[in-house]
Order: sequence, then structure tokens, then C-alpha cells
Amino acid sequence: MKKVSLATFFLVSLVAAGFIYSRPPGAGNPPHFDSAMGLNHLQQAIGLSDKQVDTLFQIGTKYRNLCFENRKNPEKLYSLREARRNEVEKVFTKEQKAKLDEMKKDRPMRGRGCR
Repeated sequence: MKKVSLATFFLVSLVAAGFIYSRPPGAGNPPHFDSAMGLNHLQQAIGLSDKQVDTLFQIGTKYRNLCFENRKNPEKLYSLREARRNEVEKVFTKEQKAKLDEMKKDRPMRGRGCR
């Protein structure tokens, strides 16, 4: 009996591992705005120039470090998020902002209010 349950456990583990590793990289995971993958997606979606991508990456890096340094101060984190959002919006053209707003309308809502 012990051998049968052990063999069943290994068989189930093997099948589960096959399902986990059979997904393509990034499948089901939305791109994050600061990540290189997210910036590449955004570049293609709204037509960012290479200079804009570099600027957005630098902004993301700068604020990521500032947020890490102030991670225990919620008020400061909120003001840093607002400052980052304002700085990022200055990088986009009017046409790119319009495309981005359209993309935001199509994305699923997140958080507790959606349940």
C-alpha cells in the first residue's frame, strides 16, 4: 500500500511539473511598467522612441531606489508615486497619452472592489 501511494505521489508531481514548465515564459503574467519587457511592450503598443524608453527606464530606476529607501514611510511613498506618475506623463506625446488611455480602459480591474 505504501509503494502504491508513493508511486501515485511521484506520478502526480511529475504531471504537475510538466504543466508548470510547459507554459511559455511570461504567459499569464502582465508586463510591469518598469521592467524592460513592459517597456518593450509599451514601445510597440504606443510607438515610443528609443530615447523615450531610456528616459522611462531611468525614471523607473530612480524612483525604485527612492521607494526602497523610504519603504517604511507610507506618506513619502505616496508622494513619490505621485511624483513618478507626473514625471512619466511628461515623457509621452498627446497621441501616445491617448493610446495609453485606450489601453487602460481595456485592462481588467484589480483589487478587492472587483470581486
